[in-house]
Amino acid sequence: MSELKFNEVVYTKEILESMTDENLLVLRNAVATELGVATIASMKNHDAAVAQTLKALERFSAQAAPAPAKAKAAKPKAKAKPKKEKGEYVIPKSAHAKTIKRPNKKMFSVVKIIGEHDGTSKMGRPDRWANYKDGMMLVDIEETHGTESWDVNFWASIGLMEIVPPTDEEYAQRRAAWFKAKGTEDPETVKATKAAAAAARKAAKEAEQSKAA
Repeated sequence: MSELKFNEVVYTKEILESMTDENLLVLRNAVATELGVATIASMKNHDAAVAQTLKALERFSAQAAPAPAKAKAAKPKAKAKPKKEKGEYVIPKSAHAKTIKRPNKKMFSVVKIIGEHDGTSKMGRPDRWANYKDGMMLVDIEETHGTESWDVNFWASIGLMEIVPPTDEEYAQRRAAWFKAKGTEDPETVKATKAAAAAARKAAKEAEQSKAA
């Protein structure tokens, strides 16, 4: 199968088959967004995920390919223009720092760098590799300018990174520390406190009614 390119990353069927279903869904929906078609919430199984992602990449490649030039009469060759130098890398909007208000458990997963980028586009986004540090949490990546979870999911799929989910205890500790650093109250804690107070008031009222009876 020929190589298919999307967002400066080269894919083959073998690469797609080695990716997780989650990362295939992320990739398929990213391509769909570029094509202006609907995204999907899930895929039936791994084979279906590979097939649908491959189909989306092939459609994107066909759309991006220039139309065959019509035969024209030979013209004198114009003087070659000096090759334009590659401009400075511009961070796309998708990798701009985001504001997170209600982080979920997955966002407190830790990213471990277990491989080394070879600096080529085949491994994806070489200009952004240096922005990632071992030990960052996914919530840090969402809040940092120049990083995004799509990169991490892709690099994890090809063995350059590992995503380590938190235990329940680690999640509670990291979440509390994150809200403390923000100087705000955890909405889940506020909700639980209000629920406990309401339950206490209800119990007290029922106790009073029981005595009165």
